Amino acid sequence: MSHYIAANITRVTLAVGEQSIPELPLIRLDPVDCERDFETTLIRQAKFTVLFAGHRSFSISYEQLISGERSQLDKLLRFLGVSTRELTTTTRRLGRDNLRSVIANYDELREYFCGSRFAEFFEDSIKRQ
Repeated sequence: MSHYIAANITRVTLAVGEQSIPELPLIRLDPVDCERDFETTLIRQAKFTVLFAGHRSFSISYEQLISGERSQLDKLLRFLGVSTRELTTTTRRLGRDNLRSVIANYDELREYFCGSRFAEFFEDSIKRQ
């Protein structure tokens, strides 16, 4: 979602410090295109899993990274072989947490994906973008 917005709507990929964050207009997503994008992402993830199967790896979500949850960040730093320390950033989040406030046809998508493996993306709670 955030990639789609950056590439097609705002053309902004990064905001640092006091840089302004563009207003996000409501967007409409075609359910079939959305599903195709989800499937493409899963295929890409599977390819990388195979590609890096013989190597040490560490998985962390964007939400875990920015949450500041100390235990996850400490695990990441240990994996990288650096001493634990406080991590900070000057970058600012561009998207909103609530998908309903961004997607005009949220209910249509929620119904379309109901019962599918992608249903969790359209639950009425704060979700990753």
